[in-house]
Amino acid sequence: LSYSASSGYTGMLAEGPFTIRLQTKNESAKEALDVVHSELKKFLEHGPTAEQVATAKNNILASFPLQLANNGRIVGHLGAIGFYDLPLNHLDRFYEKIASATVEEVHQAFNSVVKPDSLLTITLGPTDPNLEATSESTSESTSTPEPSTQPAP
Repeated sequence: LSYSASSGYTGMLAEGPFTIRLQTKNESAKEALDVVHSELKKFLEHGPTAEQVATAKNNILASFPLQLANNGRIVGHLGAIGFYDLPLNHLDRFYEKIASATVEEVHQAFNSVVKPDSLLTITLGPTDPNLEATSESTSESTSTPEPSTQPAP
């Protein structure tokens, strides 16, 4: 149905966007968007499984050392610590917080960021009149919450 699919949250000083990206052929775009909307709705309602959280945590923790693998990346993290006024032990705490995150915390955090009423879908490619959202599928694929005074995690 798609050549690739991914999602991610971009932490910022204000709450950043959560985006879902996929590539598909034009003829499959409506079906692919319907699947995205359906899966997003299910995830918001039910949250991740313990296995999904464990897999995500393992992925983040295993790749974390690569985030500090060269001077440029280290400087980038130090800049973020200064810009976001994070504690100096942020990198140590980041690893610990990811390792200790529970299924419930992940579900709650996801629901605090993704706001179904303020979602937006953007498609690129040839115009297809069949891509209009169906009445059952009102959630879209990008969420940008209201600005917050809370620093990014």
